[in-house]
Amino acid sequence: MNVRSSNTLGHVHFGHSLVAGVDEGIGVALNPASTGGVAVIEPITDSDTAAMTVRAKGAAVLKIGNSSNTLDFAGTISAFGAGSAPKGFYSTTFGYEFAALSSGQSADISIASTTADIQPGDLVFCSLGVPTVQPLALLNVRYSTAAASRVTMVVGNITSTTFASTGSGTGRISWVDLT
Repeated sequence: MNVRSSNTLGHVHFGHSLVAGVDEGIGVALNPASTGGVAVIEPITDSDTAAMTVRAKGAAVLKIGNSSNTLDFAGTISAFGAGSAPKGFYSTTFGYEFAALSSGQSADISIASTTADIQPGDLVFCSLGVPTVQPLALLNVRYSTAAASRVTMVVGNITSTTFASTGSGTGRISWVDLT
């Protein structure tokens, strides 16, 4: 490992958490994890809460992610606008069924508020997973305040063949609570 203190390049290796700046009131802790775990960077303070800013220097781009998938931030970013800060991030799976579909035909898959308490204005991501019969296309997503059909996904058979039987699958819905 290149960061061990015994290497010839002189890199330093800390075996435990590294905490800096606590004398200022709010410090920062770098908390390691064992293989397979999750390392954490967090503010350290005697207060119950503490904000934390991560930024690049000057006009450089801030990258968050891993070596093959990054989220790049550049310039001034206000993703949610004033008064719309995220209140939570959620994700759950749901089971669904659909009737036999002719080529070009569509069907609705509704998700109730008991599965996902999504409100109009939340940021929503839907995935159908792999259905038991032919693949479905996700054609549209509608939102409603009705508890029985909070989110309705319009799916369709875009193949040239008819689905001769009913199908089912397990999908995932993730959302950012902005309301």
